[in-house]
Amino acid sequence: MNPGRLRHRITFSHLVEGENEVGDTVLIEEPFKTVWASVEPLKGRDYFEARKIQSAVTHKIIIRYLSGITPDMKIDFKGRIFEIEGPQINPEERNKYLELYAVEKVS
Repeated sequence: MNPGRLRHRITFSHLVEGENEVGDTVLIEEPFKTVWASVEPLKGRDYFEARKIQSAVTHKIIIRYLSGITPDMKIDFKGRIFEIEGPQINPEERNKYLELYAVEKVS
């Protein structure tokens, strides 16, 4: 893959336990890591292939390999929120890139 394709800045976030102002334990969304990525809307053949993984998938996001990414994380891209769907794909198991399929959440 051409590293020049990773031209979008995205931030992964996850939920951690914290305390609110009265001392109750609550879940707080916290940034995990900001990385360069390729964010591509799925179209045509890619969309039909992704439907085999999850019927609502709308985007494919490619990043350099990063351990610790889990399906319960959210992705922030220019104020747009994406949820990771299906498995993470590590092409050829070489730990160079990760392909993530995601659904854009509309508020």
